[in-house]
Amino acid sequence: TKLNDMIQRIQTLYLLISIICLSVVQFGGDIFYLIGEKMHVLNAYGIVNKTPGAEVKMIKNIPLFMLIILLIVLLVVTIFSYKKLKSQLKLVKLLLLVYGVFIVSLVVVFLINYNLIDNSLVADFKYQFAPGMYFIILGFPALFLAQKGIKKDLHLLDSLNRLR
Repeated sequence: TKLNDMIQRIQTLYLLISIICLSVVQFGGDIFYLIGEKMHVLNAYGIVNKTPGAEVKMIKNIPLFMLIILLIVLLVVTIFSYKKLKSQLKLVKLLLLVYGVFIVSLVVVFLINYNLIDNSLVADFKYQFAPGMYFIILGFPALFLAQKGIKKDLHLLDSLNRLR
């Protein structure tokens, strides 16, 4: 199955891109800026007060890191299941679903300006995407391209098996 190992490389690259993007968010990438009188940041662990000159402290704990870790673990399992293309394809489809729901929920929270700090401050805050959100969004197309590559490889191997 040397052919299978050779054609698998591009999917691994796409899956690694997704892992890197999620790791950036996991280890310090801010997702949203909540800018008002004070500056708050939503990251993988919750909302942090990052007002210049003030003490950096956690305002509200939101454990997004658990979902990010789950996605990273599933991505690693997907990479290591390269010898079983059908199960790898199922894992990628599951990842696309979970990852897509994660992105949509973050965007919905952003668009409806759901106030994560205090209901009285809704009008006072301006929401803005932070670099972490762009990394999260960038990982999704890479995952989609990995799925396309796995499907292509599966079709190629099926057609080779029919020729035998």
